[in-house]
Amino acid sequence: MRHIFFTISFLFLTCVTFSQIVTEADIRNEILNRGLTEQEVFDALKAKGIDVNTLDLNNPADILKHEKTIREVIFELEKKKKEATSENNTASTSGNASIENQSTELIQQAVLNDTDIKEAVKEGATVEEAISEEIVDIQSEKKPKVRIYGHQIFTDNSIKLYRTSEDAKAPDTYILGVGDKVSVSIWGDTERNFLLEVTSDGYIKPESISRIYVKGLTIKDVKELLYKKLRQYFLFNRDQIDLNLITARTINVNIVGEVFNQGSFSISALNTALNALIASGGPTELGTVRNILIKRSGEKDKVLDVYQYLQNPEISQNFYLQENDFIYVPIREKIVSVNGEVNRPGRYELKNNENLDYLVKMAGGLTPLAITQSFQIERTANQKRYIIDELYSPTISKSLKLEDQDMVHFQAINEEIKNFVSIAGDVKNPGRYELKDNMKIVDLVNLAEIRETSILDTVFITRTNPADKTISYIQVNLNLALADPNNSNNILLNHHDHIKILSKTAFTDEYIVSISGEVRLPGEFPLDYKDLSVADLIFLSGGLSDDASNTAYIYRKNNSSLTGIEYIYFNPKTAYSSPNSEDNKLLQPKDKINVINKNFFKKESFVTVNGAVKKPDTIAYDQSLSLKDAIILSGGLKLEAAAYQIDVFRLVFDNEKSTKTLVANVSINSDLTLEGNRDFRLMPFDQIEVRSAPEFEFQQNVLVSGEVKFPGTYALVKDNTTLSDIIKQTGGLTNEAFIGGATLFRTENGTGYVIVDFEKALKNRKDDVILIKGDRIIVPKRNTLVSISGATNANENYAKEVLANGKFNVAFESNKNAKYYIDKYAGGFDESADKGSTKVIYPNGQIKKSGRFLFWRTYPEVKEGSQIVVGYKKSDKEKSENGEEKEKIDWGVVLKDSVAQATAILSLVLLLKNIN
Repeated sequence: MRHIFFTISFLFLTCVTFSQIVTEADIRNEILNRGLTEQEVFDALKAKGIDVNTLDLNNPADILKHEKTIREVIFELEKKKKEATSENNTASTSGNASIENQSTELIQQAVLNDTDIKEAVKEGATVEEAISEEIVDIQSEKKPKVRIYGHQIFTDNSIKLYRTSEDAKAPDTYILGVGDKVSVSIWGDTERNFLLEVTSDGYIKPESISRIYVKGLTIKDVKELLYKKLRQYFLFNRDQIDLNLITARTINVNIVGEVFNQGSFSISALNTALNALIASGGPTELGTVRNILIKRSGEKDKVLDVYQYLQNPEISQNFYLQENDFIYVPIREKIVSVNGEVNRPGRYELKNNENLDYLVKMAGGLTPLAITQSFQIERTANQKRYIIDELYSPTISKSLKLEDQDMVHFQAINEEIKNFVSIAGDVKNPGRYELKDNMKIVDLVNLAEIRETSILDTVFITRTNPADKTISYIQVNLNLALADPNNSNNILLNHHDHIKILSKTAFTDEYIVSISGEVRLPGEFPLDYKDLSVADLIFLSGGLSDDASNTAYIYRKNNSSLTGIEYIYFNPKTAYSSPNSEDNKLLQPKDKINVINKNFFKKESFVTVNGAVKKPDTIAYDQSLSLKDAIILSGGLKLEAAAYQIDVFRLVFDNEKSTKTLVANVSINSDLTLEGNRDFRLMPFDQIEVRSAPEFEFQQNVLVSGEVKFPGTYALVKDNTTLSDIIKQTGGLTNEAFIGGATLFRTENGTGYVIVDFEKALKNRKDDVILIKGDRIIVPKRNTLVSISGATNANENYAKEVLANGKFNVAFESNKNAKYYIDKYAGGFDESADKGSTKVIYPNGQIKKSGRFLFWRTYPEVKEGSQIVVGYKKSDKEKSENGEEKEKIDWGVVLKDSVAQATAILSLVLLLKNIN
């Protein structure tokens, strides 16, 4: 019965497209989600003449040919179930999405990001690698936050997935296989370089040398082998040969079990098992990182322990993969948490034989604050949570058995420090100090070193009463204590005593004045005497700058004014040059001086230059600015500039500040001087417009490529140059030209392709097309093929390799319509076909659809290079955003059909065989 179940499951899953391998639980869930049982599916298929026991699971084509029947069986069974339980329909459809929905959704999301896939392919990734990377990115966005130590390496980019084309250095342990490309260099008395590829039979063949078998050998072994072989032909020493992997082969590996993205992945052989797990998103929280199995046909399973890798990353080189290897991530054994005073608190996966000692080592050991005599364990048992207090010792840590979901806690030493006193204030070394036996205040002060500004006759000691934690203040005369250590003021210190020594400056007001604006060194200055004047402060700030005006203000605090500030005007130049003048005012504390810039009062005026100049610009006005200057500052005249037609628009003001505009027309010479030595001065706000010569125009070019005798760039030598004129200039069409597929692409205003009947255009003047600058004409070679795609029965007539891209090609036959080709080559229309939507896409981009004449349907004529597309009925279509129907024919579907379905179904077969 088990064999039958897996056969049924495989048949069932061919009805949907997968990009990943599913587990047995997933298959059973899928059947249950559809409201079916295994036996129901088996009996229904048998009634249709399909005996699942006779199918060849190793031949997907043998199974896929029954896909239509399988779909019908599933549809009929589901329909019956829904009718029988219609009252429970709403409840039965709730819950998690089925595997089909999950897989289809994943593919659709990847296809929606086809720009990223195309970009990855452009950068050198294979299509399979690009799709895998996109799916991994989508899965990574959905993954929960890592909560178990070891899982982080699959999310923090500490390791990555190498692409086939990336220049990653292969270590000596890398095993060569079919498709690997290596470079071999020797130097010394002989210098030679070889670029070699491992052939399908496992050999490399240096030029003029017998072939060498390298498949299955490490790079280190091959390098030694090449040294021995090549020494027979060339002169060089052992250290004069180098071997490097240039391009790694692509292999298919299968990743199953408790990972975020199960499936078959095409990756570079340069990846180890750890790198490959990145493609699957890494283990889920349920998956192990301690017991990952690498399964290989005919060999003993290898066990990968991520914790060993974290302690020694070089072990990853022991886990290189080969074609069709399986990486299986089982469910983890037990998770134990450790927190408190350890260096790396967190959740750790432990094997059954690992103890508390191992857990503490993985957590980085205990911190210095940890209580090392005991610890606690929170444990769940018999549906209850309780605490266990344990003694901590080397013996117990090695023997104590931990359980799944245990929480180990190391408490911190919470006893406060008692043996200290502190000092702060006007001393050189403030802070805490050890309280030694019989330590007095003079001993502490000598350690802290008092300053000359310290006040010593009054010092307070803040003392805490240990009984009730109350505070008391003890006043001492430190001068007397320093003069005589036996004096009563040199009191004995207690735990936590705090001494603060004040500075004389704390009792002195400090006054500040500031100056800003046009002085050389603006800033703040202390006001240390009362008769500091404006001139003094200007001197202290480096004197007035060249841009200083005759205006400055003192901003003075005045509590009696409305704003709290009084503004006092003075002339800074007079104050500085004549100290006895009224402008040299005395300053008061907190005064602020601002010296105004002399340009502050000037009107901002400008001149603009536009038109046929190289760099149109707005230029600050000055009386010295001439028309010639303005044109030069704007980059000079363009080639097409009309020097005889320059307009100057001038803004004129009257006394009432109303304005009007005047215009002047001027001409200039080749040296940009005014013609006739006219006296013309620019004024503020003048607008200069340099006109372009009306008849000036550069060559207007078009590009002709493809099957003409002389392709290339051609200029439009006359007005209204036509398509036929240009084709004649090219020498005409070649014998290989396919004029029916010729296209015209117009770049102007983003027009794009223009539908043109080239045959008519070259024969009849009325059908000819006038060309413009930038047009591109492409004349392809003859295409004697016709492609057919869409809802036909082609899949029953041809192998799936022929239909890999969803279409196939046939030879062109003249004077035939679309139906003729569909009947003859595609086996006729499929049941899901919408015959009315059948269309022919001609090589020039024109589309013709089928129509009706009385009771008969008419089909468009097929020309060389045409595409015949048969649409699906509404159930097989999708709606566009504007509500119109469009066929699901795009490169995303091609990716899904050709890559995801093929690789996933084959991988599923391998998985099912492995489970059996």
